[in-house]
Amino acid sequence: MKRVYELDVYKLAEELSDMVWQDFDRWNKKVQNTVGYQIIRSSDSIAANIAEGYGRYTPADRKKFYLYSRGSLEETKSWLRKLIRRKVLSESDATEYKAIVEKLGPKLRVNRNWCGKSSLFCQLFVVLQVVMPILNIDVFLPFIPLLNR
Repeated sequence: MKRVYELDVYKLAEELSDMVWQDFDRWNKKVQNTVGYQIIRSSDSIAANIAEGYGRYTPADRKKFYLYSRGSLEETKSWLRKLIRRKVLSESDATEYKAIVEKLGPKLRVNRNWCGKSSLFCQLFVVLQVVMPILNIDVFLPFIPLLNR
């Protein structure tokens, strides 16, 4: 079985938090002290909660932490919208963030929905997370609308 840091969803979360970390140093003190520290915490929390959920044994525990990671993503998106609106982020930076967020969101929904249905679905989800990168496919994307019912 893959380690958590090998999962695509985790890698995307890490990429997002690393981008925030790097950009923080370019911001003025006012931005760093208000939005900056908040967005670092929320973006770091996405991957941290994925990791904690991945290490849990019951589907209910896993789902709880995947929900936390989804909440942290929503918080991070809120801070990003503020940074864009306040012209702290350039258009090119905003485009880079948007690309990662648009990939990460659906993957977090899949984690939450599959691991919350039953133990069998969660086990299947973990197995497919190993198979998907090997086959270079994303088998869950067509099923996302069905999972949100």
